[in-house]
Amino acid sequence: MNERVAALSPGVEGSNDSAVRDVEQGQTTTGDDDALLLLWADLLRVSNLVGADLARRLAPAGRSPDEVELLMQLAAAPEQRLRMVDVAALLRLGKSNVTRLVDRLEDQDLVERAACPSDRRVTYVGLTKGGHAELAACAPAFLAALRERLGERLDAAQLAALRGQLRRILGPDDTTATEGP
Repeated sequence: MNERVAALSPGVEGSNDSAVRDVEQGQTTTGDDDALLLLWADLLRVSNLVGADLARRLAPAGRSPDEVELLMQLAAAPEQRLRMVDVAALLRLGKSNVTRLVDRLEDQDLVERAACPSDRRVTYVGLTKGGHAELAACAPAFLAALRERLGERLDAAQLAALRGQLRRILGPDDTTATEGP
């Protein structure tokens, strides 16, 4: 377990169970704080497990979860293109990582860059026909990983409830949320 989480999460394996740890000088955690820290640790573990499942399922196709997520985001975007800065926000990646990701996919003719005619500072990345085909080829493995980790453990009502709670946490100002039921 991440040492920071363990140190701040009483009752979690690997943490200091004998006393509540100081999180700031002179302050200790409360029961509510402990619940928040445990939730945070669980969210990280679930995210990491799902990411590892996706990576394992996509590896035979030579794809990473970020590559497939970019193709999915582009397929769902208006005109099947996004500004590079929006790709960074959606994928939660830094500019240099997005540039490398787009470079890799562009070299394989899965995406293409285009300059914005009205603002030279803006670069778009768009999905190509090859990108559509690759997304279709990767979809079964991607969905299999999600079914294995989430769909087999939660029924439809639980999935909907969990998604509702996560969207509530994200809040109305979240610009990276995807639409849907």
